[in-house]
Amino acid sequence: MKIEINTSKPFTDHREACLAILNSNCKITRKAGQFLGGEVVYGKPLSEAQCKWLNEILEHAKLPKYIGKQ
Repeated sequence: MKIEINTSKPFTDHREACLAILNSNCKITRKAGQFLGGEVVYGKPLSEAQCKWLNEILEHAKLPKYIGKQ
């Protein structure tokens, strides 16, 4: 099942950004997958380092940046 997520503008919700990556065909590491899955489930605010990592993964997946709150 494929979930459709609007990827035409930057993400403001980190959980939506994580889901977009997980639903893309982008190859990610196990560590990145665990990070993304954890953020989808727990949804707590991201640290500065986590925001940076999320944006690196989004760039790798050719998806818009995350511009939401930390």
